[in-house]
Order: sequence, then structure tokens, then C-alpha cells
Amino acid sequence: MGLKLLQILSENNYEIYYINRGKKYWNNQVKKIKNATHIFGNRNEKKEYTKLIKYVSEKAGITNSSNIKWSAVYDFCGYKYSEVQCTYEALKGLIDIYVFISTDSIYDACDKKIRQSNLQTQQILIKIYLNRNGNQFIKEQHAHKLKCEEFLYHYTQKDIFPFVILRLPDVIGPFDDTGRFWAYIKWIQKSQDYPIYIDDECKNTKISFVFSEDVALLCLKLIDMNKRDISYNSYNIAFKENITLKQFFIKIVFFYNIDYIYLFLYLAISFECQQFKFKRQRQCLQILSIS
Repeated sequence: MGLKLLQILSENNYEIYYINRGKKYWNNQVKKIKNATHIFGNRNEKKEYTKLIKYVSEKAGITNSSNIKWSAVYDFCGYKYSEVQCTYEALKGLIDIYVFISTDSIYDACDKKIRQSNLQTQQILIKIYLNRNGNQFIKEQHAHKLKCEEFLYHYTQKDIFPFVILRLPDVIGPFDDTGRFWAYIKWIQKSQDYPIYIDDECKNTKISFVFSEDVALLCLKLIDMNKRDISYNSYNIAFKENITLKQFFIKIVFFYNIDYIYLFLYLAISFECQQFKFKRQRQCLQILSIS
């Protein structure tokens, strides 16, 4: 997402500053992007980070007394409450819109009944659930992201820090540095030697995806949208189509013209049961023909 966003911002003649702690992404493709300046910054060092943002902003002519503001700030890496708080302290009053990239996994930190509610009710119930349970899930990623959202909704001064939250499902597309999608492709290609195991629990579970370049295009469009219409809201972004893991594998099979995929379905109740099912079904391993 990040590389594509930088590319389309550059193509639209925006002056771009991107900040990280020094990690190299995208095979250094970012060096080919015009109008893009790389800055090293660490939000864990709050005072130094705030000074850095103030310095870069002033260099771009952006101050609390000027009429110029950052057109948009995109936060792909905000993971902890303290990191978002640090960004708020450094940029309040200096931006037109702050776009926080969250995850649909925040619903896993809540009562599952919340998913069945309408969007307005979801927002209310999520906040109530978070307040009741405090730090119960603080060690989990979805809880961290949920705490970040809570900070934006409850502890920011809205008139000087307009924000939008984009909740993303599993992201697929170019320059995916997780390796998950690529691993599935290689596994399917080698499934005759290494069969794919799907337990009963996830066999019928629907998966949501979003294409990385679609998210980048949306981020660009947010700049020109009426901020009063979109600010202080969370949006779930995903394909309309939800598929199971098995259906996902079959789509890969069709795309790569693979004749067969070897799937091993078993009931995962306990370790002993898994071993039993494995030995019992190993001799009659089913081959699912795609041709």
C-alpha cells in the first residue's frame, strides 16, 4: 500500500515526506519516486520525534500561524496508543486530515454480538466494551489498534485534528512483505508432496480481503473529499465478496492452471484427535480435481 500511495501522490505532484525508523521497504523502489523525502524518526522517542515533525513542518512553511497545512497524514505503522498520541501532539493544528490505518481484527477484541449490529450501534458497543474490559486484551494486536482508535475518538481535540479511520481486512497486492500470499501459492504448487490441512473450525469461515492499490487510491481521494462529511468516522474497507479458505485456494489453482490441489480436511478438537484423524485419513487422502 505504502509504495503505491507514494507513487500516485508523486504522479499528482504532491510533495511527500515519509517517516520510518530506518527499515528499507519495497526493494528501494521508493528512491525512484520524485518529490519524495525520506526521514528517520522514532515515535518511541517522543520529545525528539515532536521536534523533528515541527522542524519538517516549518521547513515546508507549515506552522500554527500560517494558512498552510499538511494535505494529509497517513499512518500505516501506528500500533500502540502512545504512538498515536505522539503523532497527535506533534501534528495537532497542522493537518487537513489524519488517516489512521486500522484493522477489522479490532472486532475480535469485542463481544461477537457486536458484529451483528448496524454500523452506528457497532461504534457505541465497541467503545462500551473497551471501557468495561480495560487492558484485558492489551497484549493482542487487535487490542492495540482498538486502543489507538479509542484515543482518537476520546482524547483528541477535533477541530485541530480531523481524522479518518480505515479498518482493513487481509491486504493482498504488490510488495506484500508478509509473504503470506506467496507462501500459499508455493504450498499449493507443492501440495502433492505437502498436502494442505484445513481443520473443521476454519473450513467454512469466510475471509475478507482488500487490494493494496485500491486502498492507496482511496487514500488519495480522501484529500479532495469534504472533510466535514468524512471526519471523525471509521470505515470498513473490503471486497464485497467473502470466500472461504478452500475457495481462496481454488481461485489460486485456476489462475496458475494447476491441475490438482491436495486438501486434507480434519476435525481439530484436541492434539490426540488430530493425530488420530491424520493416521486414519492418510490412507484415503482425497484429491480434489480442478480440471
